[in-house]
Amino acid sequence: MLFGKPKLPEAERRQKVEEIEKLIDAGKNQEALALTRELEKLDANAAGLAMSYFYIMGEGVAEDAKAAVRSAQKYLKVDGRNARAWKRMGTAYMMEQDFAEAVDPLRQAFVLGDMESGVLMSSACMVLANEFRNQASSTLNPAVYSKANGQALTLYAAVCAAGSIVGEQNPGLMDDADWQCYGRACDMMYGLSLNGEAHGFQNPDDMYTTYASAAKGFAKGRKDTQQHEYWRMNGVLCCSLMEKAGYKAMAEYFRAGMCLNVVDRKKDAKKLASAKWHFDKADELTPTLTDEQRRDYAKDFADFREQYDKFYRRFGKTVESDLKAGRLPDLSGEYPEGAAPAPDSCQTFMNSVSAVRAGGSAAGSGAPAPKKKGFFGLF
Repeated sequence: MLFGKPKLPEAERRQKVEEIEKLIDAGKNQEALALTRELEKLDANAAGLAMSYFYIMGEGVAEDAKAAVRSAQKYLKVDGRNARAWKRMGTAYMMEQDFAEAVDPLRQAFVLGDMESGVLMSSACMVLANEFRNQASSTLNPAVYSKANGQALTLYAAVCAAGSIVGEQNPGLMDDADWQCYGRACDMMYGLSLNGEAHGFQNPDDMYTTYASAAKGFAKGRKDTQQHEYWRMNGVLCCSLMEKAGYKAMAEYFRAGMCLNVVDRKKDAKKLASAKWHFDKADELTPTLTDEQRRDYAKDFADFREQYDKFYRRFGKTVESDLKAGRLPDLSGEYPEGAAPAPDSCQTFMNSVSAVRAGGSAAGSGAPAPKKKGFFGLF
C-alpha cells in the first residue's frame, strides 16, 4: 500500500481485540499489553481500545489521560458502536476533570448498554448542572439566565433519567455518593418546577429576554400542576429505588426534602409535619448506618435540617395546633400509590406528638438552634 500500514480484515481485528479484552478482564495485564503491542504493529487503530485502558490505569505505560482519549478515538474509527471505547474516552476526560467533554462519550456508552457509564455520566452532569445553576443565579441578564438555567435543568433531568434506569436495572453499581447525586437532581427538578423555573426549559435559549417575560414565564410555571406532579413522581421513584437498594435513611432525608420544597413554594404547614416525620424516621434508622455514613450524613443533609428549622420557626405553631387536634400528617405524597406508612409507625414522631399534646413543643430536626431574639440576635 502507498499510504500507511495495511489494516487487518474486520473479522481478524475483532478476534484479536476480544482476546486482549478477555485478558484484561481476567487481570492478566502483562499478557494483554504484549498482545496489544503486537496488534499495534498490524493495526494502530485496532490497538487503540486496549491502549486507552493501559493509559488510564498506568499499566506498562505512564498514566496519560490525553493519550487515553486519543487511543479511544483511534479505535472508534473502526468500531464506532463500541461501548468500552466510549466509556474509556469519557473516563479519561473525567480523570482530567474535564466534565464538559466527558458527558457525551459517557452518554454514548450508556446508550450502548454500559450501565456504569450512566453512573459516571450522572456525576459529570451534576457538576456541570450546579455550575450552570450558579451562573444563572448570579446574573441579572434574563437572556443569560435563560440559557444557563436551561442547560442546568437539561443536565439535572439527564441525571434523573440515568438514575432511574440504573437504579431499576443494576442498583448495585451505585454507591452512597451516586444515590445522593440522583436524589439531589430529583430534589432540584421538583423544587424548580414548583418555583416556575422549570417551565418550558426545553424552549429556545432566548425564551426569557426581559424581566417581564421572565416573571410571566415563572408565574405560568408555578401554576403548571401537571409538570409539578411529573417531577414529584420522579422524586417518589428515586426515593423508592433508594430504599430498595438499602439506603433507607437517605430515602427519608430526600422525602423530607420533597416536603420542604412544598413548604417553601406553597407555604403548606401540613407538609412541614410530614417533613418532621421523615427526619424522625431517618433518626430511627441511624443505627443501621455505617460509622462513615453516620458522620457524613450529618454534613450531607445539614441543609435540609437547617431549612426545616427555619420553617418550623415560622409555621411551628400551626403544625403543633394540628397535632394537638389529632391531625397527623398525610404521607401519601412521598410514596408510590398505596405504599405510604401510617404516621404512628414512627415512634420518635409519636413521642413528639405526645409531648405537644401534653403542652410541650415538638422536638427539632437536629439542626443548629435558632439565634436568640433581641437587637443583636437579629443579625
